[in-house]
Amino acid sequence: MKRLLLLVLLLPFTVFAQHEFGYHATWYYEYSEFGYSGYKKITHASDTNMLGIDWLKFEVTGVSEIKTGPNPNDIIQSKNVVFPSIYLATRNDSVFRLLNDSTSYLLYDFSATVGDKWQFSPSDTSFGCDSIPVATVTTIGTEMIDGKNMRYLDVAFPMDSVDYGGTSNYQPVSNAILSNRVYPDFGSTGYVVPFVPAPNLCDGSVFRTTQLSNYSLRCFSNDSVSLHFVSWPCDHWDFISVEEYRAINFEIYPNPSGGHLNIQADEVISKVEIYSLGGQKLIETLETENIELPTSSGMYVVAIHFEDGQKVVTKVVRE
Repeated sequence: MKRLLLLVLLLPFTVFAQHEFGYHATWYYEYSEFGYSGYKKITHASDTNMLGIDWLKFEVTGVSEIKTGPNPNDIIQSKNVVFPSIYLATRNDSVFRLLNDSTSYLLYDFSATVGDKWQFSPSDTSFGCDSIPVATVTTIGTEMIDGKNMRYLDVAFPMDSVDYGGTSNYQPVSNAILSNRVYPDFGSTGYVVPFVPAPNLCDGSVFRTTQLSNYSLRCFSNDSVSLHFVSWPCDHWDFISVEEYRAINFEIYPNPSGGHLNIQADEVISKVEIYSLGGQKLIETLETENIELPTSSGMYVVAIHFEDGQKVVTKVVRE
């Protein structure tokens, strides 16, 4: 029989399973958020009690930089940045996230089997989306990641008709979306906000806004597993001093793209790499014209390497 687990607004429990989600865990996410970029380290720091409930508290630190203007020196870089803490709690393989120090939401049900459902966000029909934000498990399997066999759940979401730009489209329900593949060990390889479903209103406004923010998993570790999704160090961000920084004029088009890219620059390009938002290298090429993108629609990271050693990273969307 299919089960539907509803949103929980206040958690009626104080006792956890022995191995909570995130216990002794550390994530490194590379992020881009409203002009800022860098990485954030999310690590289990302590346990705390709020609202009569025991939570795992995660400290969030990292580095960031922001471009403040058009000139090469218009850049602010910050190390050892402290971000707001994150609070997670687990009961019987159900993972909850505390928001605003007062409300908790069911994020994952890792005990679900194929066909099971859970509601992961409150309903909101104010923007014309009628579907309830429910995740339905479609597949359960294992995937080899960094030499380890990791269990995953693929989930599907109801779709609403969306009219923006004069075109009728379909996208996940208004108030929230999860990653299509989630892992009981570490959650998702990508978020808009870590461990929070991303808003996605049916008028298309938040659909466009959320493209300005994304988190891609670099590394994860806990007491039993250590995973690296990238080839560079987990805790390193390549800061460039203003003395070394030199602006490179380049153009990448079309963006959004129907399937192919062209790149023009005033410096010699040595290679082009295309990555998923999760940090997986999908394409490496020496070509700069008519570069074929992966077949799936979505956002990709393009790294352009130059002969003098500099690198430019940008994002493209395949329609």
